[in-house]
Amino acid sequence: MRISTGSICAVGGTSEGRANALRFDARLEENLVQLHEELESRTYHPSRSVCFLLKQPKFREIFAADFRDRVVHHVLVDALERDWERRFIHDSYACRKGKGTHRAVARVQTFMRRVTHNGTRPGYALQLDIQGFFFNIDKEVLFQILDKHLQNDALRWLARTMIFHDCTHHVIFKGNRGLWRQIPSHKTLFGTGNVRRLPIGNLSSQFFSNVYLNELDQFAKHHLKVRYYLRYSDDFVLVHEDPAQLLTWREALAAFLEERLHLCLTKPLVRPRLISNGLDFLGYIVRPDYLLVRRRVVNKIKVRLTGYQGQLVRLDAGAVVFTHDAAALASLRASWAASLAHMQRANSYRLRQALRDRHGWLRHFFRLDEGLLTPWIQPLTRVGTLRQQYQMVTQIYPDALVWCQVGCFYECYDAGAEWVRQHLGLAFTPPRCGFARQCGVPGSLFPQLIRRLMPLGRPVCVVREIAGRVGPVRPRGVAEYWQPVTGTLFLSCEYGPHFLVQKGRVLNREKERLVPNSVPGSCA
Repeated sequence: MRISTGSICAVGGTSEGRANALRFDARLEENLVQLHEELESRTYHPSRSVCFLLKQPKFREIFAADFRDRVVHHVLVDALERDWERRFIHDSYACRKGKGTHRAVARVQTFMRRVTHNGTRPGYALQLDIQGFFFNIDKEVLFQILDKHLQNDALRWLARTMIFHDCTHHVIFKGNRGLWRQIPSHKTLFGTGNVRRLPIGNLSSQFFSNVYLNELDQFAKHHLKVRYYLRYSDDFVLVHEDPAQLLTWREALAAFLEERLHLCLTKPLVRPRLISNGLDFLGYIVRPDYLLVRRRVVNKIKVRLTGYQGQLVRLDAGAVVFTHDAAALASLRASWAASLAHMQRANSYRLRQALRDRHGWLRHFFRLDEGLLTPWIQPLTRVGTLRQQYQMVTQIYPDALVWCQVGCFYECYDAGAEWVRQHLGLAFTPPRCGFARQCGVPGSLFPQLIRRLMPLGRPVCVVREIAGRVGPVRPRGVAEYWQPVTGTLFLSCEYGPHFLVQKGRVLNREKERLVPNSVPGSCA
């Protein structure tokens, strides 16, 4: 059995930075040779898994396989896919190349338009899902389905090893063990005797679920002759012009699931609904001619943005303080990019505009380039001298008083130093090379200095040193930006504080539209 470089790259892309991945990569050739020999001699056995809980939208038990086991998962799935891809129906969209949620939603819209003749006739949709799907998969039935199509003994052995491996044996728990008491017994792998249930979180489990429910797909398409049938994981949709026919199919599918696959549909059983009322499917409200983002998805985006706001924006000493936390900002960019990709598939222009308007603080940190968040300034790790670092920050924040950390002191230079001397009476100190004038204070006194500056109405930008050293000059980055509040503070009780300060006034989000400001110091 061959381990391809594609299998390793696929795993490495999702495991970068993790300890077990780094350990495997540190002795890559040796580990690959050993893994290959174990597969060839059939002495391979999966390692211990890491078990943790996801809390949103509900408690869900996840088993993360060891890195070397994930390499084997890709080897197995790559080998099995070559044969099984031609067996799957076209309209199975989960965990398959060239498929996915967006194509599944587009296909459902196509079904709706065909059944309703582009909205000129009534039509009905029936959406069903399987109760506790991964926790009710019968391992013996799954292996029988695979075995009847397997000709390779090595693949048969490896598939059996993966399917019947008890991942709860010597598991490593991550997180609060007490949270497991909140999981009902039918939603956990522990205490099942290794007869049913596949672990959520493994690539092999996703593939095996498609193999398991392919029996249902074939029954629906070839026995019941359902023309408009689509499945994504354990959610499936049937579309027809006659609701009575949909109910007949529902009973037949329920009986097949129970008799053949030992599964049951989620109770209470849903009834067909008019296509014109929309279908709640894969994060969207699906209608024939347009899509809306599901309300629960919108609420999650709002909660996530409010959480980032709590991390990055605060009130202090009569000012709005923007904290330039590199890790939080990178996470925010990734989160917003994922949310934007989901929203852009739907008719959501007003929703996206409303989110940007409500969270005007984003414009301090980012430019909005076609909806994406582009930072105004990057960490100054490649700028050669302190003067060059200072000039770069003053170009981005021309109205701000820029203070740079140099060891245990904070210093400002040239025109900024002249302004500080005029308004606070600080004396000049001998300037550093490249500067004409300089003022400075010890780090212990700097917080007091900022609070003295805020009533004067001038923004303050704080540049701090970054750990590590690149070349002769220590790298620095913008750490905080203090924007004095010279107008009224607008508070939203529903989503927390929103600081919409612009030239001493507050923007009315109902009557005025926020426009990206060329000066990122302003919230608006």
